[in-house]
Amino acid sequence: GGAGRTGRRPSRRRGWDEGTPPAPRGPGWGWWCGTALWFGAADSVFDQIAELAQDRRYGRARQMIVWGLGRSKDPRAVPLLAGLLDDQDVTAHAVIALGKLRPAGVRPSVERLLDHPQAIVRRAAKKALARLPP
Repeated sequence: GGAGRTGRRPSRRRGWDEGTPPAPRGPGWGWWCGTALWFGAADSVFDQIAELAQDRRYGRARQMIVWGLGRSKDPRAVPLLAGLLDDQDVTAHAVIALGKLRPAGVRPSVERLLDHPQAIVRRAAKKALARLPP
């Protein structure tokens, strides 16, 4: 239940129903923005997305933004993602995005992550390697 008078199911996160994000840098902000970019025309604002993705001040809030770059057609996405493989806050998401893009030349960088201390990164690297060209 819970559809109420509008016929819509209530959102779990405040702001979703109204189409407005949570307060900047507040809980859920990065995920809200990243998800919006994932479903939007991210390549039209690639420079801004790249700037956010690389800005370590935003920490893990960048995860969905980085993940969303896996849908980018912009050729700058691959080197950007490869550069984020050493950023502990977004490593797994960068690997997942590279696996979706399937670019040539990143296999060695992804292979070294098979021994990463975080299990999620190791699993993402294994899946990405199955998709990457030899």
